[in-house]
Amino acid sequence: MTRLYQFLLLYPIAAVLTMPVLAQSTAPQSGSATLSVKDVEREKSDLYNSFLATYKTANDQARAYKTACDYLQKFPEDDSPQALFLKRFVYLYEKAMRQFHVGRLVEEGNFSEAFSFGREMLKSDPNDFVTLYTLVQGGVLAFTNGQKSYRFEAVDYASRALRMLESDSTIDQRQEKVGLLYVSLGVFNFLSDPDSAATYFSKFSALENVKNDPRMYARLADAIMGAEFFPLQREFNSRFPTPEQRMSADAQATRHRLYLVVDFIIDALARAVALAGSEPRFQQLSADWMERLVKFYKFRNSGYITGLADLVQGILNEPFPRAPHY
Repeated sequence: MTRLYQFLLLYPIAAVLTMPVLAQSTAPQSGSATLSVKDVEREKSDLYNSFLATYKTANDQARAYKTACDYLQKFPEDDSPQALFLKRFVYLYEKAMRQFHVGRLVEEGNFSEAFSFGREMLKSDPNDFVTLYTLVQGGVLAFTNGQKSYRFEAVDYASRALRMLESDSTIDQRQEKVGLLYVSLGVFNFLSDPDSAATYFSKFSALENVKNDPRMYARLADAIMGAEFFPLQREFNSRFPTPEQRMSADAQATRHRLYLVVDFIIDALARAVALAGSEPRFQQLSADWMERLVKFYKFRNSGYITGLADLVQGILNEPFPRAPHY
């Protein structure tokens, strides 16, 4: 399965918390009635300090979570600033783990479970951006692999995520996420609503921070290949098995749809190759992109590569996406 996006691993929850001042209570809490006030405060202080020593590092947050749960279980009536801080940490940790679970399901290609679990999360928190964004990724991956039943749901999630990005400038890697959402909406609408798809791709190409990343265009080509080209090619070859049939009037509509898809893939791969240039970090990827570009260019040009070098050289001077040429 082609992986269009990389799911971000669980970030340190400490980044969204503010450290409270350690407050001392003066009365024993439930579960500690047999201890002196001094012993209770010492136990609370030890647990809290143990939590503070681990909660800022992602690798230690599971230990911090357990310590926080132990504290809250032993002192359930504590309403001090440190107890409120621990409760918030537990809430954010459990939320992050649920978000991570959705991402893992998407990575594993278990789209049914990912969308089922994610829907339940969004019922309780409709503005859970991480889950919305992850399910859009899942929708694109499913779409690319021939599972189109999640398209409408993923389009809704993408639109909601874009509205959140427009109103919240604090979300990390904001422009990259906006770009990926535009690309996703373009993929979802590519053949069903080509005008909308072109609009989303144009919006993506206007984003200065992401439009010059060759990997974006290669991933986009991969998505269109999986979602549209291969299914359409199988349909075309099945319905029109001979060269004569493929060039017949009956085949014209399907043939033009196939050409539309191939032209777009050629455009995206040519941009990937042009943007990669001679950068060493893209050398191996660029060779693969070029190999695929040659195959699609030959498919579209009767087996010839005449003009391909000029296409790559001038492609970045053309708007994205270009109009198809029949």
